[in-house]
Amino acid sequence: MTSWGKLSALLAVVALTLTSCAAEPSAVDPDIMAKAQAYEQKVKDEIGAEIAAEAEGKHVRMTFPADRPLRLLVTGDSLADGFFASTKDAGFTKIVERGIEKVGPVEVVGASQAHATLSKVNSILEVPPNLDLAIVELGTNDVGAKTDTASFDTQYGALLFKIKKQSPSVAMICLSTWQSPATTAPAYNNIINKNCSEAGGRYVDLTGTFLREANRGPAGADTWGGKSDMFHPNDKGHKAIADLILDRIKMS
Repeated sequence: MTSWGKLSALLAVVALTLTSCAAEPSAVDPDIMAKAQAYEQKVKDEIGAEIAAEAEGKHVRMTFPADRPLRLLVTGDSLADGFFASTKDAGFTKIVERGIEKVGPVEVVGASQAHATLSKVNSILEVPPNLDLAIVELGTNDVGAKTDTASFDTQYGALLFKIKKQSPSVAMICLSTWQSPATTAPAYNNIINKNCSEAGGRYVDLTGTFLREANRGPAGADTWGGKSDMFHPNDKGHKAIADLILDRIKMS
């Protein structure tokens, strides 16, 4: 049961107690109303703290470097490269970069390649040292027959290990595949989530964003990367992805 569900159930019990007390005042302890109200407040405080803890657990916290630009690694496929936003600057990577630049300067490093599988990007990516934040957007092109789940698990874990080995204190965000849950994507998303959690990172599920048709298409529109299709995110989709990422980052 969620925290809100627990709160609703417990407050329902409290409400029933208070109603009973009001109906039969002579049959209960004179202080029962005060005790019930105190219990209600205690429940609210405890559940509120639990909700706050759950929300905090979704964030990566980082201190912005005082003497240099923040080093941001973005590695991925065509989505990270900005396909099919109308312009390169409308891609989610550029939007995230601009969002972080509101705090201070950013140096973006990494490797992205259209149509690339995880193993392809992994093979061309030389992970630089001294990273502050890493955003990993891989797996979309691995779903199905391209990469079996066992190999994907090994490869994804190896990539995150390579990043953490170079920068042990790096904050990390891992994006799910950009795929319909009607495919085998959920199995790959579970692998991403597991490996990211084990590496101390935060997982961001893009499934709901993908399923909103307004975030994709229309097919055939002119974009910086060529004619758009009905699969890749459009400007609205890229903005939605960037918002999910930026919402997870807490900087001081």
